[in-house]
This record gives sequence, structure tokens and C-alpha cells, in this order.
Amino acid sequence: MTLCHLDDLVRWLSLTRARHLVRNRQDAFATLPAERRQELPVSAAKAGVSALLKATRPEEAMAALHDFIERRVAATSDGGEPMLAPQGKLRDYLCYHVFEEGKEELAQRLQELLPEEIRIGQAVELFVAMARKDLE
Repeated sequence: MTLCHLDDLVRWLSLTRARHLVRNRQDAFATLPAERRQELPVSAAKAGVSALLKATRPEEAMAALHDFIERRVAATSDGGEPMLAPQGKLRDYLCYHVFEEGKEELAQRLQELLPEEIRIGQAVELFVAMARKDLE
């Protein structure tokens, strides 16, 4: 992640804050409603973390996942409904989000490596698993 713009700085600070909250065993996404979060089985968490670590540098993968959670998973329509269904495939939506950000190579690697069974509602748990892996 390069800091070329004020928005990049805000995203980096938000990512750093989330990583510190996870390190301190606090909820980094406390404002995200419970209906948009799902448990992530340990086997899927290991596969997802492994895939994200193989896709690129860990910081870049974590930044992409964090940005996706903050900007897409937490987003609501005018009526307060979630913009993305928690049952959707994380791989497809995350890759599209990353592609829109201009990171075509990362999007392609994620499409190849991220397990298909991980859902959008499990994105927070995947981020937490990655952040804890980063602490090891």
C-alpha cells in the first residue's frame, strides 16, 4: 500500500487500527451488524489465510480485505438494507472490488487461490484470522 493521497492515509490508519484491535482481542468491526457476520470454520480460515498469503504480500492482501469490509460489507442502501448478501461468494466480490481499485494482478491471484466456500459474511473472521497469523 502506497500513501499517495489523503484517502490512502485514512485507509492505512484504519487498517492499522483494526490490526491493533485484533492484537488486543477487541472487535475491530464492532459497528458492523451481527446479521452481516458469520462464523468461519477453522479449515476454511486456514485455507483462506494461506491463499491470501500466497496471493501477494500479506500487507496488501490484508489491506484489500479490510477495505472491502469497510466499503462494501458495511455499506447499506437508502433503506438500511445491506448492499451485499452475506451468503455471496467472497472470492467473486473481493476480486471485483480489488479489480475496480486498479489492482488487476492481485484480483487474478485472489480469483485463483481464494477458496470458493468462504462467504461475504465470513470476511471479518477471515481478516481476524489473518491479523492473528500476522502476529505469530
